[in-house]
Order: sequence, then structure tokens, then C-alpha cells
Amino acid sequence: ESRAKGTKLFVEFGTAWCEHCKGMVPAMAALGRAHRKHTFAVADVFHTPVVSERVVYTPTFWVYDRGVKVDQLIGSDVQNLKDRAWLHLS
Repeated sequence: ESRAKGTKLFVEFGTAWCEHCKGMVPAMAALGRAHRKHTFAVADVFHTPVVSERVVYTPTFWVYDRGVKVDQLIGSDVQNLKDRAWLHLS
């Protein structure tokens, strides 16, 4: 969908038992509300094994631009996620 629309896609890869992953979901939701043109998604690595097979640490964030992966962020630093979003969305 983001490829067809020419928008960005941010995906957080995590697990249900990871407290750091759960702690980043509100930040992803807030970014999604602030940037409605773009897509922000959360994926459980155990429910998306084919897509997630290259995820080594959780949480991991992938950024896609028009369907192409252009960036990756690892860790649960909310400010780092906001800064990376600013970099890609401004």
C-alpha cells in the first residue's frame, strides 16, 4: 500500500512478552496519529516469521520508502524513534 501511495511505512518488530517492545507501542501510535499519511505498524516476530527472519533483536524498527527498506533502528529509545521519524518524514 505504501509503495502504491508513495508513502513511508514504519514497522516495529517485537514479541508479546517483551516489555521494551510493549513500551514502544504508544510512541508508534502517537507517530501514526501525527502522520496519518504514512503507515505505522507493529508486528510480532512469532506471527510474521517470513518477514521477521532477519530480525535479531527486539524491538527492531524498519522504515520503508515506497516499498524499499531504507533504514533500521534497534532498541527502545522513544526519542531516537521520534528523531528517526522526523528524519524520514520531514
